[in-house]
Amino acid sequence: MRNKGFTLIELVVVIVILGILAVTAAPRFLNVQRDARIAALNGFKGAFYAADGIVMSKAMTAGIENSMYDTEIPNTGIYVRQGVMSLNAKNIAAAMNTDGFTVVDNGSADMPSIFVVLDENKVNNGYPSNRCYLFIARGVTTASFPKALLPLKINLDDKEC
Repeated sequence: MRNKGFTLIELVVVIVILGILAVTAAPRFLNVQRDARIAALNGFKGAFYAADGIVMSKAMTAGIENSMYDTEIPNTGIYVRQGVMSLNAKNIAAAMNTDGFTVVDNGSADMPSIFVVLDENKVNNGYPSNRCYLFIARGVTTASFPKALLPLKINLDDKEC
């Protein structure tokens, strides 16, 4: 018996099997990328909470945790205000590792907020180009206009991740 290769039927069967595998595996692979982006942003959220707690521990040690204005924790480059870590991109970068993320300032001095996006997401005019980001906001009090401190608000927008 002479055997020089595969028959046409064998090749067609293999191509059909590969096609079925591709149709079932491709959507799962694409979902994994989306899930990875969402997990990375959720990881940043957890790291932010941890960094905020550590920063406030250092502020309490220095006795500046209740300052009305942005006050630097000595020799750290990290600022606190009214019992919380000051919310701006430079301060976040000083307090925690932001590699792989872009942190963009938003809001005002009394209502500070930031966008956190993955480095692959473009930022145009201070806003992420697609809806795959964390939005972190917090209100503060000023000495001239005392009001209750608003709680930290972190929203994950994952519509286009």
